[in-house]
Amino acid sequence: MQGMDFALAQITDRVRAAAADQTPLRLRGGGTKDFWGHALQGDVLDTRVLRGILSYEPSELVVTVRAGTPLAELEAALAEQGQCLPFEPPISQGPPLREPRWAAWWPQACRAPRVPAWGRCVTICWASRCSTAGPSY
Repeated sequence: MQGMDFALAQITDRVRAAAADQTPLRLRGGGTKDFWGHALQGDVLDTRVLRGILSYEPSELVVTVRAGTPLAELEAALAEQGQCLPFEPPISQGPPLREPRWAAWWPQACRAPRVPAWGRCVTICWASRCSTAGPSY
């Protein structure tokens, strides 16, 4: 097992062990939002080793990325096709990346399902065509 497969196996084993022991885990990427929300609890499970775009179908407006993929990397890939995320990711450093894109029109698109402890890829939301003129139906 090499590279990403090894990292995925390690994380999967850790999630399974935590589920069996009922030990809370705190999923963490770059830690840029550690100050948001409730007090931090649980052992840190760093997702940065799981990065990359697994599949991207621009004509279908569907992209699947690994948990540790930086938003900048995802947004760059979408921008190459004139697309963007259908919501504004929370940004804590620097100026906003772009104007708001009518995220309020996409409440159903960005509902993330629960991820089972044994680990599976899940689609969190779709890519959308960028437009400041409002949604097109």
